[in-house]
Amino acid sequence: MRDGFSLIEILLSVALLALVAGVSIPVSFSWVASVDQRQAVRILTTSLEEARTYARANKNDGDWGVQVENGSVIVFQGANYASRVVGEDRSWSLPGGVDVTGASGVVFAKVTGIPSSYPVFTLTKGSNVSTVTVGALGTVTPY
Repeated sequence: MRDGFSLIEILLSVALLALVAGVSIPVSFSWVASVDQRQAVRILTTSLEEARTYARANKNDGDWGVQVENGSVIVFQGANYASRVVGEDRSWSLPGGVDVTGASGVVFAKVTGIPSSYPVFTLTKGSNVSTVTVGALGTVTPY
């Protein structure tokens, strides 16, 4: 009886480990990108719904909106982002590497919650692409 492993056994073990790592690492990167993508969609969708809810509730007697810029989603009070009430801003950071294109923001009218436009936000990370739309009545729909 001999002690230890032969060179062939060690090489086969290392080769098998390299094969498993070679397959699993790209899959894990894809999975992380997918998780980041879903988190960004949730952040944007929740922010849009929050702004619409504030507008419909006539919170602080004003319009409410959402602005997307520099990797952040900002819920604000005001007729537009430039003239907003800065003290009412609520901001969330998007996961790194998620790009938002298309619309940059929307404002919901007080009491009615009707949006100023019907934007389509496109969120992209790697090969993952999702959209979030705001309909004519202010309904927020993620795809």
